[in-house]
Amino acid sequence: MDMQSGYWQMAVEPSDRLKTAFGVSHRVQQYAWNVMPFGLTNAPASFSRLMNVVLGKLCWKTCLVYLDDLLVWSRTVEEHLERLQTVFRRLRAANIKLKPKKCAFLLKSVTFLGHVVSADGIATSPEKIAEIRDWPTPRNVKEVRSFLGLCGYYRQFIADFSRIAEPMLRRTRHDCPWSWDEECQAAFEALKERLQGSEVMAFPNFAEDAGEFVLDTDGSTKEGIGAVLSQVQKDGSEKVIAYGSRTLSREERNYCTTRVELLAVVFFVQKFRYYLMGREFLVRTDHSSLKWLHSLRDVEGQLARWLELLAPYRYRIEHRPGVKHQHADALSRKPRRRHQGSESCPGCAQEQIGVNALGLQKWTSEEIRESQKMDSDIRQAMELLAHGDGEITEEHLRRISPTARRIVERRRDLEVSDSEVLLCHTASRRQPQVVLPRNMLRAVLEEAHGGRSGGHVGIFKTKEKVRQSFWRPGLGREVEEHVKACLDCTKAKAGKKPIAPMEPIPSSSPFDIVMTDVIGPLPRSKKGNFYILTVQDAFSKWPDAYAIRNQKAATIARVLFERWIAITGAPGYFTQTKEGTLSRGSSGSCASCWV
Repeated sequence: MDMQSGYWQMAVEPSDRLKTAFGVSHRVQQYAWNVMPFGLTNAPASFSRLMNVVLGKLCWKTCLVYLDDLLVWSRTVEEHLERLQTVFRRLRAANIKLKPKKCAFLLKSVTFLGHVVSADGIATSPEKIAEIRDWPTPRNVKEVRSFLGLCGYYRQFIADFSRIAEPMLRRTRHDCPWSWDEECQAAFEALKERLQGSEVMAFPNFAEDAGEFVLDTDGSTKEGIGAVLSQVQKDGSEKVIAYGSRTLSREERNYCTTRVELLAVVFFVQKFRYYLMGREFLVRTDHSSLKWLHSLRDVEGQLARWLELLAPYRYRIEHRPGVKHQHADALSRKPRRRHQGSESCPGCAQEQIGVNALGLQKWTSEEIRESQKMDSDIRQAMELLAHGDGEITEEHLRRISPTARRIVERRRDLEVSDSEVLLCHTASRRQPQVVLPRNMLRAVLEEAHGGRSGGHVGIFKTKEKVRQSFWRPGLGREVEEHVKACLDCTKAKAGKKPIAPMEPIPSSSPFDIVMTDVIGPLPRSKKGNFYILTVQDAFSKWPDAYAIRNQKAATIARVLFERWIAITGAPGYFTQTKEGTLSRGSSGSCASCWV
């Protein structure tokens, strides 16, 4: 289904309509839009938010919506009609109109966002493929980028897309002069041919009894990394869900073979995380060294960061010889051009640690739920929220604790999970955070800061680690106090020397107390001096400065006697701004000068 001029069905706030004003040639008047015009920067985001509000929880369960395109699916005709009525009721309540000419109902296959969706799976759009087939040979960088952009939209249907397109990608770089040779033409034709013969991608099955996902990865120190995501079917066969590939950066080309193979695993597990998160899956690779991944210990640096990214996933690693690994191994069959990577490097020779130790300690849903029930602040907030949003008054808020009040103020972001754990959604984070009960606070802070994955990092990094999983009013302050009170951190920090307070030196008469200091060493002067001796009377603040060759006691004593004492007389005593050489042997030097 398609909307009838979707943007024009969204009104502009009256106070903002002047911001859309425009003029017409040969007329003095200006016009402003009452509805949202096409072309505004925030128009797509605003309209998407409107459709998400209108459809609410129907999205992803009954229908899919992208801007003004709406897709409703079902297994049977009866279910389809029922779902259509539900969607129509939502649209009618929001006064959103559809365009009948662009709507189609009771179809077995439909074109949605450039893909043909049917019961068999997802395939490319014939219209788009015909456009790619008839694409003329590019004549400049701009046309190459346009072609690669259109082909890249269907890269999940093309195995080894990055390897095939690499000659054309090189031509788009700023440091590469424009040229179109046979290698580029071959890549151009190969992409066309691959897209015309692309297979239908199967739908992923997330049922509990569905077969496991299989991720085949491979890396090449020459050009890039590739992967194939498939799922085991009931008959034991594997159907492809998606292909993936990318080229290596200049820095990544210097990695050894083992590190590139591990990069392929980390990158594609993250890329296909929407399929793999929360399920056990199989990772297959032709690099046998990756079998130690689960038993590493004492990792650090880049390997530690990569293993931390893999920690939330449940996976097994299986080695498969390269002969049987061809569908993910095509990127690693040519010799490397630039840097010859060794089979291993010092960075890969790590001792072993369990991957789970890199994340925060895991608590079961039952433990968290019981801890939340025991927390008086969370319990007060939950009891108040049970009355309903419209029935909460200021009188209710005054009766509960300040912490419970702050939890209730976030009530539009709160959610109770299927396991009855209270969660909080934050705009800056993809995953909801657990509302942290008070009796779990200390254990979480100790694990995040001083645990095996903590490393006694500072306040900012500890906050980020805790906030990845938990939220609580005043949590930042609690983290700060915990880190400052950490005994191990206090012992490890270098002690600071106490600084004496600055106080004025009392003086009752001129030239009674004389303050001295030595500045240097400085660049050698024409007369061979390296230091400056400063002298100042504490009473009158009268200053003087003398260039000296060195800061020996005899040199300083002689200058003081000849150029200060000879003029002002002997002071009561000399003082130094900081510890220097005047005190070392200066008494004898002054005496000898006096004699």
